[in-house]
Amino acid sequence: MPETLTYREREVLTLLAERLSDKEIAEQLTIAPNTVRKHTSTIYGKLGVNSRREAVDVARAFGLLPARQSSTTAMPARVGAANR
Repeated sequence: MPETLTYREREVLTLLAERLSDKEIAEQLTIAPNTVRKHTSTIYGKLGVNSRREAVDVARAFGLLPARQSSTTAMPARVGAANR
């Protein structure tokens, strides 16, 4: 089990999973992009990873983030598309 993440680190991790940039995360959380980078670095250290993708994958494996939806379940079918 990885070291415990702070509330803010979990917020940043959730936004990393949404593939937001440092600037977008900073704007959403009303913090500086450098602060986002610091939180991201701390998250990497606590999870023992070296990239955003690894951080998200490890976080999902430990139940820190919800499982990723598959592309087939994430997009609803168009109504009436079969009748064309």
